[in-house]
Amino acid sequence: FGERPRFNDVFYLCSDSFAKPRSNSALNVTLTNPATGPRNPALPRVNNAGRPVVKWECWNGKHWTEIDCRDNTEALTENGQVLFTLPASVTTVAVNGQDGFWFRARLVAGNYGEDERLEFSDAGTYRRIPSTLAPPSIQAITVTSWLSVGPFHPGAILTHNNFGLGDVEGPVPFRPFRPAAEPHK
Repeated sequence: FGERPRFNDVFYLCSDSFAKPRSNSALNVTLTNPATGPRNPALPRVNNAGRPVVKWECWNGKHWTEIDCRDNTEALTENGQVLFTLPASVTTVAVNGQDGFWFRARLVAGNYGEDERLEFSDAGTYRRIPSTLAPPSIQAITVTSWLSVGPFHPGAILTHNNFGLGDVEGPVPFRPFRPAAEPHK
């Protein structure tokens, strides 16, 4: 989002893991300055007092569309995961001249604090209001993806019963194990 995130600012992320429609993905986000993390004099903790709201979106070939996800990062204010299933319509798009499977987080409400400003008082004087701005600083993001398919019927079933091989024809019920008719000699 940059140093001074504003309404509609975006954070882009590209990965070949996003190439398979209907696969599941997890973005594992580690922040340098989570809101509930330790104090760091060089970098303040993320300001979540402005209740930022982030929407995750992907390119569907025509426009950016919101994806249904579970954002455990609380709008990138905490370490956590963003879990989602890729839509069937996901496709490549060029962002800053680079073609790929891009996703984006877009700040759609709230803020990560406010910049320093001067406030006019009823007494006719100005008062300096210090900055509360503290956006997220991402230390690392790892992407995990997986795809579940099936169930599929097997192409062939071969049994080994009564000391002989048998072929099961079609998707019909069968006993996989039968006791031997004669003991083995």
